[in-house]
Order: sequence, then C-alpha cells, then structure tokens
Amino acid sequence: MSPVLRFSLSCILLTTMIPVFAAPETPSSDFTDNGDGTVTHAVTGLTWKRCVEGMQWDGKSCSGTAGLYNADEASKLTSTFAGQSDWRLPSIAELQSIVEREAFSPSINISVFPNTPARGTHSYTVPANNLTFPNHTWQVDFIFGQMTPTSKLLKSVARLVRGKAPIPNGQAYTPTQNFTDNGDGTLTDKTTGLTWKRCAEGLVWDGKTCIGLPTFFELGNATEIATTKAELATVDFAGKKDWRIPTINELVTIIEFNSLLPAINPVLFPNSPNFAFSSSGCPINSSQKCVYWDVGFNNTGSDAVARTEAEPFRGTGYVEGGVETPSLDNTIRLVRGKQATSGATTSNDDAAKYNALTQVLTLSDVLVGSTHYQASLQFNAGNSQFTLLSSQVLAAPQNTVPASYDLNSLNLIIPRVLVAGKNYKATLLNKDPAKFVFSLVGLEELK
Repeated sequence: MSPVLRFSLSCILLTTMIPVFAAPETPSSDFTDNGDGTVTHAVTGLTWKRCVEGMQWDGKSCSGTAGLYNADEASKLTSTFAGQSDWRLPSIAELQSIVEREAFSPSINISVFPNTPARGTHSYTVPANNLTFPNHTWQVDFIFGQMTPTSKLLKSVARLVRGKAPIPNGQAYTPTQNFTDNGDGTLTDKTTGLTWKRCAEGLVWDGKTCIGLPTFFELGNATEIATTKAELATVDFAGKKDWRIPTINELVTIIEFNSLLPAINPVLFPNSPNFAFSSSGCPINSSQKCVYWDVGFNNTGSDAVARTEAEPFRGTGYVEGGVETPSLDNTIRLVRGKQATSGATTSNDDAAKYNALTQVLTLSDVLVGSTHYQASLQFNAGNSQFTLLSSQVLAAPQNTVPASYDLNSLNLIIPRVLVAGKNYKATLLNKDPAKFVFSLVGLEELK
C-alpha cells in the first residue's frame, strides 16, 4: 500500500474553521510591493498603482480625494509615476482580476489597495453588443465586485495599470493560439495554467465538437449545492479525477468580450450553451445569507454580454430583483489545475490548499521517503476526517518546500496551509495508522 494512503487528515482547526470561510481570491501573497506606491500581481504580471487617480501615495496609504471622470476623460488619463510613463486605463479583463469577491464595499484587497473608493471604476473596453449598449463601456462596481456596461457619461473613478500592451477594442481577449489543445476534449490556457473541459456538463466531446444538451443544476439550497459539488468532484475525464467548479475569478478568464451569443470563443468551446454558468461562489456551511456568483455568457433579455451577477442566497432560494425564487438553475463548466503566476516559479505557498466550497484538501507536493506525491482528500463533516480521493507520483518536485510525511515518527508537516485567510504551518500525527487518521499536534501562524 502506498504511504500516501496515510493521508486521511483530521484536525480541530481545519474541521471547525475551513468549511465556514472562503479563501480570498486575491491574497496579499499574490502581490509584490514594489515600495513605490505600486504592486505587481503575480497571477497576471500586471503592475498597478495602489491609489486611484486623484489620490496620492504617502508611503503607507492613499490619501486625498479620488478624481471623477467620464469614459472619454478616463481613456485619456496618463501618468508619470514610480519612474514609469506608460500607465494606462485597464481593460475590463484586467480590472476584474483584482476584484476581491470575499470583500464588500470595497470589493478589493484593502491591504494591497488601501482606501479604495467603493464605487464604479472605469475600463476602456466597449461592449460587443453595441445595439443594446450604445455609448457604454465596461465598469467594475467595487461595492459588490460586479462588472457591467455603464454609460460613458457617468462619472466614475479610474485606476491605472502598466506592464502589457492594451488589447484594442474589437480584438480577441481569448485568442485560440493562447490555448493548448490537449487532444482529449480539454484545453490548457497558457496564460492562467488552468485546464478546462471543452464541453459544458451534459454535453459530450465526440472528438471534434460538443454534442447533446447541457445539464441544468438545481442550486436551490445548501444541501443541493453540497450534493452537486460532491457529484462533480467524482467526474473522471481525460484521465483526471480532480475536476471542480471554477471560482468566479477563474470563470471570467474565458469570457470573450469580443463575441456574442455566447460571449466565449466558439473554436475553443464549441456549441457552448447560451446561458449563465455557475461558479463555486456560495460556501457550504456558511451563514444562510451569502453571495452566489455566476457569469452570463448570454445576451438575452436584460442580460449584458458576459455580465457577472451576484445576489443574496438565503439557503432556501435565490433572490433576484428582490424576489426569492426556489432555485438557481445554471449550467456548469469544469476546470482543474491552478491559476498560474506570471513568470514565477511554484512557491511554498501552494504546498497545500483547502477549497471551502468542495471541501477538498489538495497537497500539490508531499515528500514521502524520497518520492514526491500529489494527493487530494475529501472532508467528511460526519466524522471530522479527511479521506483520500486520489494520489499520484510526481515526475518532479512541484514546490520549493513541499509538505512532508515521516514514516518513522508518523508526522505530517504542512509548511503552509490557508485557513480563513491566514497562513499556518501545521504538524499532524498519524495516531491510527491502520485507519489512516491524523490529528493536529502543532500549529503556528505565519506572518
């Protein structure tokens, strides 16, 4: 029996805290503070001004009054700051990448972007649907984090970015050449490192395209959400069993803002349903009122192309337009892997991850003897234990400092694990090798 089968984790901290709190989507560890009022985002490689235009960086925070601009005024903004003069307005795809959907008013990481105004923020991207939205540009509302087309006349704030050439309006945001066709009904995004199923759930890959009809998932209450996610966590496709529902920040990376009906690249994702797609937004075992995110890839009715929606979810139904309905019926596209950093090697931060939504603990690299493994484990609230879902031998180490399991002491040491937005070093002891049950014996918060 493989030593990695010993990873059936049970610890007080993880079982009491992790299922309740969702991990941040833009943690501070993803940003490099350049010490000059700018930060560089490892996920995208972009460098952002920490303050919106009109406010000043005082060495510690942003002070002053934010400027308000209409779309034309915002598009002309330039700046010479931190020794650079190529600052510009971001695209909507760039701007949404710094939305923190685990925060509210403002929906941004305030440690990285202090004193951010909780209001609409400009991008330069115009909607592909000019008939429905003439004289509009895409904005992000940093109260809730939604993105939506907004009148060009509206006065809003602006945050400038640099580091990559802007994508001209009318040019593809998700060009086919940016993806690797794996030849098995999956695609890998070269930019994010994520691997996507080309077909939505319910459709079947026939070797050339997606055929059949999509499955609509009833997400009307916490029990149904848990059931749906448990079922999808067992999907075996293209030789992989770690498929999952994407986060909203992952889902928006495949929006094609230059396409209509649906707003997705049809070469990459053929016959994609013209409906809203769910993200893994509502944490299981959270309070009865939380926010459930989806992306509407459609253009019907009052929906904008690829509008993100977020409404209160009250445990028994979905609230839309102030009216509570019995369920939220959406389609789902599965993903696997992680959103890779830009130009950065895999770090110790990724040695262990817990997904509060699927309740799966992933050890991307654990050293057992002289062999490196990857393992995923499922949390069982009934017995407060984690049980092994899958494991595989790694051809090469994935982390600078991997998790490690000592076959003599039976100690499992996880150098960094994210719990409720904080990082900890955890030491666990296998107290029952026959049943592969671990208990927590040491915990240290990492600053």
